[in-house]
Amino acid sequence: WMPFVLLLGWIGNGLTLAVFSRPKNRAISCCVYMCGLAVSDTCMMTVASHYFWRFTDVVFFRSESLKTYRSPAWECSMFVWLYNFASLTGVCIIISMTVDRFIGVRFPLLANRICTPTRAKRTLAVIPFFTGVYTIPYILYSKLVGPTCTALAVRSKFTQVYSWVTVCLNCFIPFICLLCLNTAIIATVRKSRPQLGKARDQKSASRERQVLVMLLMVSFTFLTLTMPLYA
Repeated sequence: WMPFVLLLGWIGNGLTLAVFSRPKNRAISCCVYMCGLAVSDTCMMTVASHYFWRFTDVVFFRSESLKTYRSPAWECSMFVWLYNFASLTGVCIIISMTVDRFIGVRFPLLANRICTPTRAKRTLAVIPFFTGVYTIPYILYSKLVGPTCTALAVRSKFTQVYSWVTVCLNCFIPFICLLCLNTAIIATVRKSRPQLGKARDQKSASRERQVLVMLLMVSFTFLTLTMPLYA
């Protein structure tokens, strides 16, 4: 089933970029964030595709055992770093997109000044810089333990604290933030639905609902699929 998952992932990310990078969508901050999320997800798909190809090459083409095969040390470090970099970057983008929509819904007077495509692009430029710097220890401390590439294989006080902080940044803190923000968004939309119907035309209201539904689907999918990894 792995090839089908990879194929679906590549097609989904490609379609996301194709749709949300259209000129009319680039004027919406959430669509800009979705393009950034598609790029970070593509990095994760690259890692998954690499390891699937490595497995296929070793087992089927070389007829070797995975227990005896040793990948290059640089490959282990770089792909572990790329995976964790893309994962944390995606988390930060989802949180930024949710905050953007929360401001747009809860504080509509500030939305035209804060929730802009330009600000979204600046945010997308800053996030990879900080996540890239934060995940550098994965390059330094990931090693081959036998045939297995192990993240943070060098055991020390630093790597123990770092691993716990990373779990919090990847799962627990985003879970709390997204749960609170999405609950507030849903409550605000339900409360202001009559006013929105009177104040805006049908086309604008429909587009607003589409963006909100997209955001909620992305957020709750993230919550559903991420929590079991750290449970």
